Amino acid sequence: MFEGKNLSLKKLDSGIVELCFDGPGSVNTLNIATVLEIKNAVDMLAGDKSVSGLLITSGKSTFIVGADITEFTELFSGTKEALADAMLEVHGIFNRLEDLPFPKVAAIGGFALGGGFELALTAEYRVCADVAAVGFPEVKLGIIPGYGGTVRAPRLMGCDNAVEWICSGKQAKAAEALALGAVDTVVPLEQVRSVALAMLASAIAGDLDFNKRREEKKTPILLNDMERLMAFVSA
Repeated sequence: MFEGKNLSLKKLDSGIVELCFDGPGSVNTLNIATVLEIKNAVDMLAGDKSVSGLLITSGKSTFIVGADITEFTELFSGTKEALADAMLEVHGIFNRLEDLPFPKVAAIGGFALGGGFELALTAEYRVCADVAAVGFPEVKLGIIPGYGGTVRAPRLMGCDNAVEWICSGKQAKAAEALALGAVDTVVPLEQVRSVALAMLASAIAGDLDFNKRREEKKTPILLNDMERLMAFVSA
């Protein structure tokens, strides 16, 4: 269906398509080339009416470890306008991925960090291996999540928890991520793919309301005075 240098699209059974990240290095990163391939993949998925669901996977022991920091020097040495345009382009691609009219499940078998976790958040559901970890460690480099994590995470796990993760740069283990709502289920590593496919099948069948899950990530956050105070203190 599509074969890039960093990812591929493969049709499975029952209209399900697998988006597999498997770049040439030892880990998957969201470098510029990968982001452009995501755009191409989204274009293909949006134009294929036979697709009923999307399984997002990695061909490596990690999921995606974030942006390629070796590209930061050139990016940050440019103008503010160029930087803003670059971020907005990625936002647009991630938003289009999220808005595809069928359920999406991210199968997280290893580290999903920074932009990698932000990409997983575009899916309606996340199945996580018990040995995996997720989070936003980029704050330790002096930057904040730039690919939509600051919007999606608070709506899934609460403002106070999301602020703590984003401001501390902590890498949360699977059990904590599950308890806070950042992932939907935690299973042994060898079961991640099968459980993710089963969850995707349930969403396709209508047993899971994936449209409702998607809208939850877009609904304005309503905080009372105490909740605003807690979010402020957490920051």
